[in-house]
Amino acid sequence: MTGKQENRDALIRLATALVEDVLNASNGEILSEAHEDKVDVESVASAGRSEFESIAAAIAKRRLTEAKAAVAAQRSPATVTRFDLVVARRHLERLLAQDPETAQKLTLAARKGQSLSDDDVLGMLADLKELGFQVDVDEQE
Repeated sequence: MTGKQENRDALIRLATALVEDVLNASNGEILSEAHEDKVDVESVASAGRSEFESIAAAIAKRRLTEAKAAVAAQRSPATVTRFDLVVARRHLERLLAQDPETAQKLTLAARKGQSLSDDDVLGMLADLKELGFQVDVDEQE
């Protein structure tokens, strides 16, 4: 071993022994030594609590910032599409005509396109798009 490595190892052994000594000491022993060294125990304790609270607040702020960023990342910007509802109704009819199996699963009014409100038509198109149908009502017919 080199001299530097031996010195480093000796310092590590000393530091380990000191840490073990402090950890194995009772509260009374630590307070007694602090009084012998004329340490203001209340001041040190207050500073320690203050530092702890400061660190806890910083961690809480960081977590809040991370949480806000995660929520913002998950939010998708709202896309507002304007289109002619007549085109939407025609598109729905065409989709249902192309897939009779899906059309059979819908209510009678929905299959015939009668008495469907504009919201119903838009909702059905959104549902069909979610199911994988090619829904593009932006095109003008």
